[in-house]
Amino acid sequence: MAEELDQKRKIASLRREKDYLLMKVGMLEATCKFTLEAKKLEVWFLKQKLDEVDNTVKFYSGVFRAMEREVIDLKLKLEEQNQLKNKLVKELQAEVSDRIGE
Repeated sequence: MAEELDQKRKIASLRREKDYLLMKVGMLEATCKFTLEAKKLEVWFLKQKLDEVDNTVKFYSGVFRAMEREVIDLKLKLEEQNQLKNKLVKELQAEVSDRIGE
């Protein structure tokens, strides 16, 4: 009879341990699911931020290219103006030389 009582106690103890372990597994599963959802949300936010930065880079790249083209155009105009100025200076020098020579 004592053996039977010890077996029943052992069975009850094992059932409590099984229930405790099942509860712990459930808690771990819930924790893992929560962590996974938090990581998914974090990845989503980071992707949004990356898209925002990517769009900003694309915008400023376009602005930069437009400014490069404008700088090239301005350099060409400046060169044309310098050539015109040099031509006018030479013409004026020639005219002054002609008048002095008269």
